[in-house]
Amino acid sequence: MLKFLSKERKREIMENEEKQNQVSVNEEPRICLFDFSKEVAESLITNKFNCMSASLGTQLSVANKRQFDNHICYLNHYIPENLHEFQICAVDLTNETTCDYEVDVLEDIQRKAVEKYFFCCEYPATIFDPRPIASNTIKDRIRSFFDKEFVLIVFADKKESIDYKIATLSFNGYQIVNQVKYSNYDFADISHKANKFGTITNVMVPNSAIGQLLKKYNDQITYQATFHHPIIWKNNKNVKLESFIPLLTDIDNEIVSYVQGYNKGYIFVFPQIANKEDFLKELLGTVLPSILPQLFPYSTQFSWLSDEPYNLPNIITMQNEKQTIIKKYEEMLNEIEQKVKANYEKYKFLHDMLTETGDKLVKAVEQYLKWLGFADVINVDETEPNIKEEDLQVVLDDGLLVVEVKGIGGTSTDGECSQISKIRYRRSRERKKFDVKALYIVNHQRYLPPENRVNPPFTDNQIKDANDDNRGLLTTYELFKIYFLIEENIFTKEYIRQKLQDYGVITFEPQGVFLGVAEECFKEGYVVILNIKGITIKSGDEILVRKDGKYLRRIIKNIQIDGDNVSEVSNGEIGIELDRPISRKSEIFLP
Repeated sequence: MLKFLSKERKREIMENEEKQNQVSVNEEPRICLFDFSKEVAESLITNKFNCMSASLGTQLSVANKRQFDNHICYLNHYIPENLHEFQICAVDLTNETTCDYEVDVLEDIQRKAVEKYFFCCEYPATIFDPRPIASNTIKDRIRSFFDKEFVLIVFADKKESIDYKIATLSFNGYQIVNQVKYSNYDFADISHKANKFGTITNVMVPNSAIGQLLKKYNDQITYQATFHHPIIWKNNKNVKLESFIPLLTDIDNEIVSYVQGYNKGYIFVFPQIANKEDFLKELLGTVLPSILPQLFPYSTQFSWLSDEPYNLPNIITMQNEKQTIIKKYEEMLNEIEQKVKANYEKYKFLHDMLTETGDKLVKAVEQYLKWLGFADVINVDETEPNIKEEDLQVVLDDGLLVVEVKGIGGTSTDGECSQISKIRYRRSRERKKFDVKALYIVNHQRYLPPENRVNPPFTDNQIKDANDDNRGLLTTYELFKIYFLIEENIFTKEYIRQKLQDYGVITFEPQGVFLGVAEECFKEGYVVILNIKGITIKSGDEILVRKDGKYLRRIIKNIQIDGDNVSEVSNGEIGIELDRPISRKSEIFLP
């Protein structure tokens, strides 16, 4: 039956068999994997598990495009003939892959099987799913396993039942001879209750080995079905089956995972787990050997050794020390989290300057200006809510600064840039002084990351008009960056307060002497050539380096003139060696 698999599934099975021949796997337990990915099978084989891949089949994509279209379909499952020799069987029911309908495969089946039955897929169906009927074909073999030590592992999906039309073929076409219905759950007595989707689950056996494993992977779980607890008649009353143990429940306390004992065997039903690869390695490597050690003669991991009756000397003391450390760590972590929360609230105004508009943006800029050291900042929107003019007033030692703050999705219009000029003239008339300065601050393109915005966002005409009107243009992103440069002592608050009173597009230059641009760099950026005139620099001096608006600090380790080391220099072409590299075209300043 291998030849009728999809090409992808066939390749995976053959590659896994080849991998098994390359690795020295343990003889037992023998594990059959139905419809797991190639990666899962390879990982288990690499960890010396004796695995064989199998399949309940792949869905066929059938071209039933119009009424009366139909196709004769075939089963494409792959079930090992020696399935009865396996001790563990794992089935993943979530396989939703499809393959194209192949006519040549069907013709090959027809030639070799004169009286073979087929399946008719009729319009409007465009998918033929062979898995439920394949599930039904193996149910007797699966159920017979539980008379011996055996484990069935199921990763459940929603339950689906499909009606099949069975047909025979002849030269006159096909004839439907029977109709049957099968479910993808038919291969085992799975206690299905209802199809239900969810992701939040509770571990019901947290102190057990299987419970600890499920807790570890609980955030990766998606369930598609719930299960009922079987009821039996015992001692003249209905009681819950004791061999059935719920492992996980959803938020409605409905069972979404369980284990059930059958004579000498067990069936484990799990929901879908994202990382099945690691989950199965731990389940097969640690949990199951503790339950059925006879199935794992090569296992060196016996989880029962960690149970209290088998504790080694000093274990209790060390476990107590461990719990003390964990508790202290959690307390310290909580303390840090509280500090992070308080820090966020304290500096939230910096983020608000990059995202907000309206009153929240004005309030953030107000807080920034107060941090900057302006003694008297007035929020006009709060003090004079009926006057819709400037947003902020900053009282200066020699006058008044009126500020318009705007948050917009795009860039500013000419009118938005110039509105503050009218307000400035009005305040000058009221004060009977020409000591009023104007500043327009904009949080532009506020839905974009600031680095992706147009910076600066002003047109040539807007900049020319601002220069002619003696008013300033500035973005909140520039203020945001300046905050950190002040904290790093690149700029002083006093310098920035003075710069906010400039006009045109307000720019900020380092407070120091410009030494030049690093046109030539050697030794991977550690050595830079400069030409200086009348500026004294010394070994050990700190310099500022600016590139693409970002600032760095560097230390001059050595100075050379014509290949000779000097301690200081004031003129000429020199080479300076730095403690850390810089890149070409960097601007260099002496603070």
